Amino acid sequence: MAVEHISSSVSFDLDLEVSTFEVNIRVLGGLLGGHLHAERLLEGYSGALLEKAVDLGGRLRLAFATPTGLPLSRVNLRRGKPEKASTHVTIAEAGSFLLEFGVLSRLSGDWSFYELARSSILSFWHRRSTLDMVGTTIDVDTGAFQDMQSTTGPGQDSFFEYLLKGYILFDDVEMLDIFWKSYSAIEQHQTFEGFTYNVDMFRGHISNTHLSPLSCVWASVQILAGDVAGALRTVLYWYGLWLKHGALPEVFDTKTEAPTSVRDSPLRPEL
Repeated sequence: MAVEHISSSVSFDLDLEVSTFEVNIRVLGGLLGGHLHAERLLEGYSGALLEKAVDLGGRLRLAFATPTGLPLSRVNLRRGKPEKASTHVTIAEAGSFLLEFGVLSRLSGDWSFYELARSSILSFWHRRSTLDMVGTTIDVDTGAFQDMQSTTGPGQDSFFEYLLKGYILFDDVEMLDIFWKSYSAIEQHQTFEGFTYNVDMFRGHISNTHLSPLSCVWASVQILAGDVAGALRTVLYWYGLWLKHGALPEVFDTKTEAPTSVRDSPLRPEL
């Protein structure tokens, strides 16, 4: 029923502005996963979900039509660049297309999707500091970093995951090389005990002592990389915060050992 409904009733030919990143990881990723499962489980399935994925991927591809090859943060599904488009995009956004676009390329045979995602990563990686770190926000027109903080939290978190999984899925050795350079920089400049901090991408100095629970995902990356001891240390430190507060504060300051003025806890799933 779900496959039939999507194939007959869902259309992406909409004059609608959407988050390029969110639609990629949730909608495009969902269509691709659904297609793979349907091929295995549904008798008579003819590939309708993949057809929708190819159509959506083509619309998301319009976001990459920038001077740097970095995607716009938002895209109009019918017209491409929105009328009042921001030129700023986070590294997590620009660096998290490799898996979905790569699987789409493999299933459709159109490898231009993967090359777009790959070129986006290389575009900002070639602008990294001598410490092998990148900032959090970059301008898609000029390629200039707008936020010089390097972090494993908001604005960069999924980028590291996509590098390693990109190598695992597509045997892309260059992505693995970027991953290990980034991993070494994080270990050297950002890690203190069980936490990773925001640091200046050029100097490696800690920018502040604030932690986001989005950084918890770093432990899963450490496991995937084979650093079990490092992952255990990360999990135990974050779990200590959970035990102390009954949940993870949205922002925690290790200097004052208390949540900041942002005192809510949206129950993020990363831990």
